[in-house]
Amino acid sequence: ERLEREYNLTLITTAPSVVYRVNCVNGDT
Repeated sequence: ERLEREYNLTLITTAPSVVYRVNCVNGDT
């Protein structure tokens, strides 16, 4: 349970950065 919770937390914190990065790349082209 702890591992899953930690994984979800990491997912929540990393997902926005990935989306932001993709948006930046798309905006540059």
